[in-house]
Amino acid sequence: MDDKLKVHVLHTGYVEVDKALPFRNKSLNPFAYTGLLRNKSNKIRLPVSVYLIEHPKGNVLVDTGWSKAVRGNYKKHLPVKGYLASKPILGPGESITEQLDKLGIKKLQFIVLTHMHVDHIDALSEVQDYAEFILVSRDELKSANNGGGRYIKELWQNTIFDRFDWNGEMGPYFKSYDVFRDGKINLIYLPGHTAGSTGVLIKNNGKFVFITGGAAYAKESWEKLELPSIVNDRDRTLRCLKYIRKLSRADNCIEILASHDPEVKPHVIEF
Repeated sequence: MDDKLKVHVLHTGYVEVDKALPFRNKSLNPFAYTGLLRNKSNKIRLPVSVYLIEHPKGNVLVDTGWSKAVRGNYKKHLPVKGYLASKPILGPGESITEQLDKLGIKKLQFIVLTHMHVDHIDALSEVQDYAEFILVSRDELKSANNGGGRYIKELWQNTIFDRFDWNGEMGPYFKSYDVFRDGKINLIYLPGHTAGSTGVLIKNNGKFVFITGGAAYAKESWEKLELPSIVNDRDRTLRCLKYIRKLSRADNCIEILASHDPEVKPHVIEF
């Protein structure tokens, strides 16, 4: 039998949003997702998940979550567009560096960024020195450096990225990247939420786990093909959701992990 892989699902705090942000069908108001002039009863808290994959050749961290700086004055730490529609919340011991230290993890072979929105990379500066390489797709880095949306370029101004080109043909657009060249951790091109969004397909011993990144907020997203209020490309988002739904129905699927699914609790998957 092949060496087992271990996937740690970690919550690095929460994000408080209007319920129309992850699911646009929750309101007829096209601007409801901003939360402006909306009743507080419409606010919900969603986890900000990141993932530590223990692979025989090295540890891989997928996304970084909130920086410890949001525990203080998050309005001082972030520009308005970083918290206008999504308030950051980070409790004691919940930052990624605190959790890695608790697990005894001092070194990462890779940090993989599924996309570069603030809640997925805010702690990059705090954890980047743990890693040998920081992977982000060329498509995503180009889009992020052009600015706009929830991209905050100041968060990566001192980061050296390892941009990758697709070397495989998996996924809805037949574009993938085999991280260790052994078929176990594959980055999958999932455009729609952002121009270069990436999912992570983890395969071992005939089974798999899939991390959706920004392509889906929760299980409801792919089961009902529900779009969020903000998408870069509606048609591409739907195509990716259909791909995720197909994966979820496979007999050898252990779990589909969406980064903001309130039903997903911190746990460890070993297979």
